Amino acid sequence: MTIGEFLSARLDEDEAAAKATSVVSVESRYKSGANLLPAVARLLFHRRFDPEHVLADVAAKRRVMARHRPATGNEPGWYSYVGSCIGCGTEGEFADPRTRHIDDCPELRDLAAPNAGHPDYNPSWRVPTTEENDHG
Repeated sequence: MTIGEFLSARLDEDEAAAKATSVVSVESRYKSGANLLPAVARLLFHRRFDPEHVLADVAAKRRVMARHRPATGNEPGWYSYVGSCIGCGTEGEFADPRTRHIDDCPELRDLAAPNAGHPDYNPSWRVPTTEENDHG
């Protein structure tokens, strides 16, 4: 499974859950006033992750994925490295891809990071922490 396939599957899950959820039903459960503080906290949490917000987040992540996609070899010019990340661009005199394989794309790795606990997550996609980068 590639990082793109992994991300697409997680976004499909988030989108399906958001479309199946109703904020109105969540809000109505907590309007009774009993045990108000936990209810308010839950309501604020649910508002942060309301379906409209989740669907906007899914759409934004899909736009990032559309820019950071694997080269097929049919792109004009320098995209001769099949599987390299188009969105990461090129560098150097010979316009070598900055990211030679799509699974190494730092943007996609950052998008996958919140799902590191998922069984399909590949540990090789892990993004090094700032401390790890500082200490080599």
